[in-house]
Amino acid sequence: MKDFITYDLISDLGRSSITTVAKKVFPGFLWREGDSDTQGLYISGSDENHVTIQIWLSEKPIEMFVSFRSAWESDTDRYNKKSKLIQLVETDFIPSIGMNIKKSEVD
Repeated sequence: MKDFITYDLISDLGRSSITTVAKKVFPGFLWREGDSDTQGLYISGSDENHVTIQIWLSEKPIEMFVSFRSAWESDTDRYNKKSKLIQLVETDFIPSIGMNIKKSEVD
């Protein structure tokens, strides 16, 4: 499993509704909302293990990035921890906000 995973999503929910779902599914993350000059509205969250999730809402389809680059670097169970978080993304979070139309993994 790569350290950077992207999803293209379709959702009818607005930023505050998606943020509410993110806080429910990923309670250990600190979430913030913002507006980037170049990419528009976004939601960004990170946890104590340095996992980062970014969701760009102004893109069509919505772009979601999950980064494990700095997460659990010296942990022997790193692969299993990444797998569990991706399972949460794909079975709990994405179906709660809409539908995934594309997934990519990048180094």
